[in-house]
Amino acid sequence: MNFAQTLPPGPIVIIDDDDDEQFILEKIFQELNTPRERVYFTNAAAAFEYLTSGTPTPFLIICDMILPAENGVEFKKRIDTHPQLKLKSIPFIFMSNVISNTALMDSYADLALQGIFEKPFDYTDLKDLIEIILNYWSICKQPATG
Repeated sequence: MNFAQTLPPGPIVIIDDDDDEQFILEKIFQELNTPRERVYFTNAAAAFEYLTSGTPTPFLIICDMILPAENGVEFKKRIDTHPQLKLKSIPFIFMSNVISNTALMDSYADLALQGIFEKPFDYTDLKDLIEIILNYWSICKQPATG
């Protein structure tokens, strides 16, 4: 499927402290001919600063759950309590290597999440997952932001 004509504006923001995983994700985005900018961060503090700096509203945030200093859950809670960011209704998903059932239950109970995905170890499976996520959010109706 190619939804390039219907994509809502904005970059994809990825927060992952593993440079190798960022490299793999970027390779996948390139192979999928993703037409939008990708903005990478290795920590939540830098990502939060970017999100609150008046930059274009992201199309999607993909965040690892395990990050240095402020973990992904704490980061999402901070986004959810920030009035301007909450109004933007930015789709936010977790993508981590290992996700416990407790983390799943706690995250869905306490956060406004749109999804939690376990990163497949197989490159082709990860590429398929990224393509599914991009296709879904490309056709999902979201509020217009200014």
